[in-house]
Amino acid sequence: MTTSDSTLAKRPPRRVYHLAGPGDVIGTFRRWLADAGGDEREVSRTYSAQFFDVVTAHGLTALVEASRAREAGVEGRGIRVMARPQIGRRWRGPLWDVAMVLNAARILWTAVRFRADTLVVGAGTRWYMLIPAALLGIRVVPILHNTLWAEGVPPPRRGLRDRLTGLFWRRFAAGTVAISPAAKRQVESLASGTRGEILVATPQYDRGQFEGIAQPEHARRPFVVMYAGRLERDKGVFDLLEAAERVEAVAPGQVLWELCGDGRARGELEAAVERSVVRGRFVLHGHRNRDEMRAAFERSHVVVVPTRSSFPEGFNQVVAEGVLSGRPVVTSAVVPAIELVPEAVVLVPPDEAKGYAEAVLRLLGDRDEYERLRSAAAGYREQFFDRERSWARMLERVLGLPARVVPVESEAGDSTPGSEASRAA
Repeated sequence: MTTSDSTLAKRPPRRVYHLAGPGDVIGTFRRWLADAGGDEREVSRTYSAQFFDVVTAHGLTALVEASRAREAGVEGRGIRVMARPQIGRRWRGPLWDVAMVLNAARILWTAVRFRADTLVVGAGTRWYMLIPAALLGIRVVPILHNTLWAEGVPPPRRGLRDRLTGLFWRRFAAGTVAISPAAKRQVESLASGTRGEILVATPQYDRGQFEGIAQPEHARRPFVVMYAGRLERDKGVFDLLEAAERVEAVAPGQVLWELCGDGRARGELEAAVERSVVRGRFVLHGHRNRDEMRAAFERSHVVVVPTRSSFPEGFNQVVAEGVLSGRPVVTSAVVPAIELVPEAVVLVPPDEAKGYAEAVLRLLGDRDEYERLRSAAAGYREQFFDRERSWARMLERVLGLPARVVPVESEAGDSTPGSEASRAA
């Protein structure tokens, strides 16, 4: 593998076009501009806020595109943030392929009109469709928020698509920031050597957000199992409901399930809960802000992350947040975050409600195992406070920029946006 550091140093970025994805990037930007103590809606430091920090620290000009909704754009401090929904986001089958081409063409046209010298892409099209931008001399920097395929299951065979993806990283990607070691390995397996470095960033948190967080008594009942994230089938929320029903059959009335978050499947899930034997013990709280999330973690005994193998999870920050809160985490190999906290998690087979039920029952009945997992969690905390491992620092490195972003914990009124509970920005 060769790095592009020397090339980038000779041609530092000045005008950056960033496709940030579906989060509430505009809302985050407004709060960032106001410097009002950050985004109270979130738990971790959002990647978009870190991007804004990099841009201003180095005097760059940036155009940022968010695809969440149609709303008025915002400008300030050399940054313009606009909302532009992805073309064909609800298309399926062959039409989805057409949508990817159309989105790639729009990205290229926007980059040219903006006179971008650098394209930082976290979402929007297939990676190999960015090759024309690189051929025009635009530095292309992929941000791997998701893996290329779900971890823990055999990778799909996609023939030509995989070869083109490998070619993109081998010849055209100037540098990459990956959200997990798993995402980096997958790229390297396709590319057999990459043009630019692939650097792995670690989610970042404010130490104060988790200081003094109340620890649960194992014997306290009900035993609270907490889920935080989008309410979607791919995120495993219906598996969780089945697991709750299985647990109820063995330990009636002993376990309370709390779900924090919102999503497209909420109505369907609420209807299923109404028909369920765990009605009243399977509670949907909706989106929770930062302080409400802290309270939810304090109420919980266990955090569960049931992402299904149909979703290419990039990291899942709730695993980190559970560990930072001193809670055991129940999840599967589909979730790449487990690699950073291996002794603090209980692994179950992917897509298996029975496995989640058995894990919860085991923790409910085995205090020694429960306390062992909690003790292990404490040993993994520091990496999530280490600003040298942050997304901002990795972006500076792949762009060939000196480290200038002020560490978050030294800023006045530090905040911590970005939980999986809403996955904003």
